[in-house]
Amino acid sequence: MNNKNNWPIKRLGEVADVYGGGTPPTSHAEYFQGDTNWFTPSELPADNVGTISESSRKISDVAHAFTTISGAGTVLLGSRASIGSVAILSTASGYNQGIKGIEPKKEEIDNWFLGYWLRANTEELLRKSFGTTFKEISTTAVKDLSIAVPPIQIQKQIVDKLNAVRKAQELIDLQIQKTEELFESLLSEIFNSYQEQLTPLGEICTFLGGGTPSKKNASYYNGLIPWITIKDMRENEIYDSIDHVTADAIKESAANLVSENTLLVATRVGLGKIAITRVSACFNQDIKALIPKTEIIPEYLLFSMIHVSPQIVSQGVGGTVKGVNLGMLKKLQIPFLSIPKQKEIVAKLNAIKEYKKLLLKQKQLYKELFDSVLYKSMNGELN
Repeated sequence: MNNKNNWPIKRLGEVADVYGGGTPPTSHAEYFQGDTNWFTPSELPADNVGTISESSRKISDVAHAFTTISGAGTVLLGSRASIGSVAILSTASGYNQGIKGIEPKKEEIDNWFLGYWLRANTEELLRKSFGTTFKEISTTAVKDLSIAVPPIQIQKQIVDKLNAVRKAQELIDLQIQKTEELFESLLSEIFNSYQEQLTPLGEICTFLGGGTPSKKNASYYNGLIPWITIKDMRENEIYDSIDHVTADAIKESAANLVSENTLLVATRVGLGKIAITRVSACFNQDIKALIPKTEIIPEYLLFSMIHVSPQIVSQGVGGTVKGVNLGMLKKLQIPFLSIPKQKEIVAKLNAIKEYKKLLLKQKQLYKELFDSVLYKSMNGELN
């Protein structure tokens, strides 16, 4: 990064003590029957700097000899596999060999400033890493990192600005969580109140299976038609897909083309996932399309299937990958209601969904703001 304020450049090892972690012998079960936190890289925050206070596994006092115990305020850096993940210890804890413990010298550097600086320099950490099976950055390489060190007071001002944005992000996340809980609560309340109108899905819909065009013919995957797999069903609405195929690819395979606003259900890989297409598309063999036999609002069918999706998951059978057959889907029951009643239910649930979409947009804006403040702070561009 640049250093527009001409802050002094120092080696990280000059302003902080850096330690490697370790793992007590797992053959001794008693080593993992204590009260001391012992963290692994998977427990560090993946997308931001945060405090951590509770590990999934604890170690005994005797096991301290096999690891490093660092005090509260120590910055933990993921140094293997999840290189660049950062956390601040809230209590004295141990950690394994995939983590470096960095204890700032208080007169030199603020621990939160250091945490944010490490997060901003993930690419540099990756460049300094090595390894074939997995990347790792050594203790020596961490100590040798060059860091521009502003006066402590400026460091704290930078931390305050970044923390303010983080606080806003946390409030948005909390609102998203509450919105999701409200949606689930209202969904259950609505559909559980229509038990007398339950109708087998096989009486309401027909089902279309999917297929995969031959991978040997690369030209099949040079088209414009979305070809949906479970990877595209991250949300309940699909506007596009990762892969696209040609019309010939559909003709030469078991894939079926469906119109927009068709309901898709994952019946094998990703069992129980539900999504509605917002484009004309085809899909693979792990997915079934529901085609209404009678008048039904697509969004009503979507919400109905979201409500019963836990039943689909619970009835999955198989070894490595569980799945359900067509007979099971046909027996699923959803309330078959009048169109006015369907519209009323859709309006209520859509209002919550639209609010969540608004919150997600705000979350993205705050992420962009945080990244901008972080970059400018570390480059001395913020006053």
